[in-house]
Amino acid sequence: MARRSYLRESGGRRIFRRALPDDLIGRFGRFEFVRSLGSVTFDDALRQARALVVVTDELISMARRNPNLTEQELDDLARDSFAAVFQARSSSESSIPTVDKSGRPSPIPKRAPDTKLRDRRRHEVLTAQENIAAELWELYADDAALVLKEHGIAFDDGSEIHRKLSERFARLYAEVTRIELDRSEGDYTEKRRDPLFAGLSTTPSKLPLLFVAADKFRKDKLTDGKIRDTVGRANRDAVDLLLRCCGDRRIDRYRRSDFEMLLDKLRQLPKNHGKSPASRNADLDELISKGAKVGAQTLSPPTIFKHTSQLSEMFESFVDKDLLAKNPAKGLYAKPKLEIRAKDRTRSWKDTEVLKLFNSPVWAGAKNEHHRSKPGNIIVRDALYWVPLLLAFHGARLNEICQLDLADIKIGNSKHGNLPYLHITDIPDDEDASTVASSKRVKNPDSRRKVPLHSALIELGFLEYAKGLQEKRQIRVFPELSISVRGLYSAAISKWFTRHGGYRDSIGLARDLKLHGLRHTAITKMRHANEDREIINQIVGHTGEGTGEKVYTDDRELPDLKMAIEKIQYPGLDAEEFKRLGALKDALTK
Repeated sequence: MARRSYLRESGGRRIFRRALPDDLIGRFGRFEFVRSLGSVTFDDALRQARALVVVTDELISMARRNPNLTEQELDDLARDSFAAVFQARSSSESSIPTVDKSGRPSPIPKRAPDTKLRDRRRHEVLTAQENIAAELWELYADDAALVLKEHGIAFDDGSEIHRKLSERFARLYAEVTRIELDRSEGDYTEKRRDPLFAGLSTTPSKLPLLFVAADKFRKDKLTDGKIRDTVGRANRDAVDLLLRCCGDRRIDRYRRSDFEMLLDKLRQLPKNHGKSPASRNADLDELISKGAKVGAQTLSPPTIFKHTSQLSEMFESFVDKDLLAKNPAKGLYAKPKLEIRAKDRTRSWKDTEVLKLFNSPVWAGAKNEHHRSKPGNIIVRDALYWVPLLLAFHGARLNEICQLDLADIKIGNSKHGNLPYLHITDIPDDEDASTVASSKRVKNPDSRRKVPLHSALIELGFLEYAKGLQEKRQIRVFPELSISVRGLYSAAISKWFTRHGGYRDSIGLARDLKLHGLRHTAITKMRHANEDREIINQIVGHTGEGTGEKVYTDDRELPDLKMAIEKIQYPGLDAEEFKRLGALKDALTK
């Protein structure tokens, strides 16, 4: 919402306008940031506005936390201006060779030396050297001030920042005039005398800013199918943190020290830093300060590793494309060793806990559809009723169940006994297998699978429930579950169950239980029944561990999978028990 509020429209053109905080108006010498976005669509304007919010956030943050620039940052500003100054001074000089389509300099036209031009260049070189010797930095103050203002850097005339950059501009003009003198004498080797400008081209760099480069990196990866959309969002979150920490620069302007500074902030950043709209654009130092005052929990080592590894992978791709010589984020943060096994992070449910869940009001009868945790005579067969059952008897992932379309409930052919099954996929029926749907997702290619429907769900009437939705011309199995900002259909039901004072607490279940743990329970049930590991992997969407499982194993037929899934049983809990619990309330069931 904040980014939309910065957009204005005038005369058919969209404009970004953001007011400056009162305490910074004097330092910036303006009341607001203003940028014309041109005659673009609203969506394009919104994308540009998001980028400008990040940039202006960093400018405001930098002005507040550190009015001084480092020596390296001052060097970068001068080096960034080198090619532009050279091109501006030399664009009208006809003796400079042009470049043909092959990239090679065209022949230098043969003509008599321009003695007047050469004498003028010599005079300019001597003048520049005399200015440096006399420390006449004020002669270059206007150029330095212009660059500082273009970058939104707060400064006062004659301040230390202004003086130091003016000194570097004196050296810049001295270097440019020496190159121009060499050219006037027929020497186009462009030797560098000042080490500050060593290795720089006289042609302005075409390297992109980080925001643009990162956006292209994600689009290329998604187009090639090399990453899932969830990974794309992880990259976007990591880039956003780097932008908020160091600002949007050309990709070759990020140093190792920048990533070390980001790492230091990540270690102090509150765990819930991006939960509210206000905090998503807030200054990181401000978030750290507020979190420290209330003793907020900070980011976990795995989360820090996720952010740093995303940045390292992206910058490594810039190296692979010869955009950078080395990766400044490489090896920034070692992958942490987990203190507990991965499978123990979300624990399985005990049989007694499963029994307690399905004997609670949602399945045994609730007060009404709005008070599902209080006992009564109403059973509402909706997502809250069906999703935990599907998890407990099929071992699917929570979001895989929540995102199901009615078209994903299928009946096998006669060869396979006309078995009903769930088709877990991210690909619509009417599209080619290479095209991925925008709102549904799977964890990996092996997660696209067919899962026979457990007899308990059939006897409870799940197929009749789906048929009723089809008659109402619904598309999704659980239309009441909307997609979250993070692209998950499972967010609402997960929050309903696990939040403080939520359904889990109201029926007295342990606070370390999660709905996703029912998946672990179902998998454990099949393993304890000595079921074939390859069949279990196929049912739950796991990738095989070895080459033999990954490459040489064929998918099992539905009847084989059906036999395995029927081994998921809970003592004291079956379809007959559910019918008994709901028999007296059927007349009131919605």
